[in-house]
Amino acid sequence: MKKVIIFLSAGILAMAIVSSCTKTSQPATPYSNLYGKWKIVQEAFDDTNTGKLDSNQVSNLAANDIESIQFNKDSTGTHYITFNGTKEDYNFKWTLIDNYSEIQMVTYGGDTLVSRIESLYSSTLTLMNYTNPQLSWYILKKQ
Repeated sequence: MKKVIIFLSAGILAMAIVSSCTKTSQPATPYSNLYGKWKIVQEAFDDTNTGKLDSNQVSNLAANDIESIQFNKDSTGTHYITFNGTKEDYNFKWTLIDNYSEIQMVTYGGDTLVSRIESLYSSTLTLMNYTNPQLSWYILKKQ
C-alpha cells in the first residue's frame, strides 16, 4: 500500500512540475496579427451613404490591379500598387490608435491615412477608410 501511495504522490508531483513548466500561449495582439503582407482582394464604397458595408457594394479588384500592404514589426510598411501595368510603392510608418481600433499610416511625404479596423483575424483584415468624403472598405487576405 505504501508503494501505491508513493507512486501516486510521485505521479501527481511529476504532473505538477510538467504543467508548471509548460508555456502558455499568449493571445494574439492586434500588432502580431498585422505583421506581414496583405493583399487587397475586395473593395466597397458606400454609394447609398448608409454608413454600413452592404454586400451589393462589394466588388473584387480588377485582374490587372494588384494592391498589397506590408506591415513590418518595426512599425514601418509599404503599400504596393500595380494599376494598369504601372507599379508604385509607398513607404509609411504605422501605429495602432484609439485602443487598437484604428490604424494610422503616415507616408514619408507627410500624408496621413487613418482607417478603422472593422475585423482582424490571422488571415483576413477589413479596413474602413473614413477620411474620404465617402466611406470605403478594403478586404485583405494574408499572403
